[in-house]
Amino acid sequence: MTMDKRIYIIICGLLNLLPLAGKAQQETGLYFMPRAMQNIQVNPAFMQEKTVSIGLPSIYFHALHSGFSYRDLLREVPGTDSLEVDVAGAIASMREDNVVRTNVRADLLGVTVKVGPMQVSASAGTRITGFVAYPRSLAQLAWEGNAGFIDQEVSVAPEFAFSAWHEIGLGMTFRRGKFQAGIRGKYLVGLADFSVSRAEASLTTSDEIYQLQMQINYQLQSSVFDPGSLDNPDPQYEFRPFTGNNGIAGDFGLQYKMNDKLSFSASVIDLGFIKWKDQAAIHEATGTVSFEGLDVAEMLAQDSFDISLLADSLLAEIKMRSTDGTYQTDLPTRIYIGGTFSPIKSLRLGGVYYSEFYRGRIFNGLAVSASKDLGKILTAGITYSIQDRRFDNLGVNLLLKLGPVLLYSSTDHLSSFLRPGYSREVNARIGMNVVF
Repeated sequence: MTMDKRIYIIICGLLNLLPLAGKAQQETGLYFMPRAMQNIQVNPAFMQEKTVSIGLPSIYFHALHSGFSYRDLLREVPGTDSLEVDVAGAIASMREDNVVRTNVRADLLGVTVKVGPMQVSASAGTRITGFVAYPRSLAQLAWEGNAGFIDQEVSVAPEFAFSAWHEIGLGMTFRRGKFQAGIRGKYLVGLADFSVSRAEASLTTSDEIYQLQMQINYQLQSSVFDPGSLDNPDPQYEFRPFTGNNGIAGDFGLQYKMNDKLSFSASVIDLGFIKWKDQAAIHEATGTVSFEGLDVAEMLAQDSFDISLLADSLLAEIKMRSTDGTYQTDLPTRIYIGGTFSPIKSLRLGGVYYSEFYRGRIFNGLAVSASKDLGKILTAGITYSIQDRRFDNLGVNLLLKLGPVLLYSSTDHLSSFLRPGYSREVNARIGMNVVF
């Protein structure tokens, strides 16, 4: 996807703010923490309260499975304290398209310095992202068999993307009158990537002899990471702190302070790409596999049955070719549109709409927040967000100032810590800053 096309998609997203049906994964608490310098990660137009802020190593973690929760799969046996596996119940709770996502961000160092109406910022860190999408039909076929799909062509193609990269950023924020504008450029060093660029797999069951036929058309790409081959799936990866994979990204933000109490803001985050060329390869797997079933009586009559022979015969019909070549992946690009209102000096109310564009999907969400400065030492806030078509996302954030040391933590999914068995999503951020 070209950069011009991505900008066009983002503009369309700005004009289509009402649907909230996506599977969002963005943290919202950080948007409502003005005393933590890390909030420039969601809008580079935000200025810090202190002249100098230094961000020490911190960590952010997020995980989401939209398909089902732990308690959907393991349910209580009535009248007992025991649990039993309920695969059918888990499948019933799935959607047609299910997503698993992970996001880890390790901020190594950050700094902001204010000089008059200008703020300069710099940062360095490492990011890891994971993405898996699978159709419910794949789980149904694995558990229920193909009896319910006779004479149908069923899509069973999962897709995935795993990437890791270093990120070094430099930014500037300007204030003029009631307006603030910010921009941050980021240089990226790709550490490893293994992703699908084309995923097509369909299964058809004959209505006469119940013969299965699967058609596969996959294109995978990898850099630094070697997935192996079909006949020898032996993944190899050797960590290297620097590689020949390079990329760029940009963050852009605006803020309008109508008065001391009311402000509005908007931003575009992670508009960029990584070009993978270090040990980069393109893998293509195509073919049609036919399977008429097993003779169970014959299997029982034998002393042993080597299932690997069956796997080898099926894989023999799939042709896989690997060639050296460069490729490009886009970063998950996000937009934020929000505002804050302070009816009194120490109380802040706010709301934000956000949307993420990644791998041809749009992930949306909406959040509101209230935070209060409890003296000069403690700031506490709560958030309520609509994410992943769920309306029970209550979050908290805390900020403790001990002299020049500022400790902070936040989560958008408090229930994932209180009732982990019923949660489908968890995130948390914790860190420490020094401010002057």
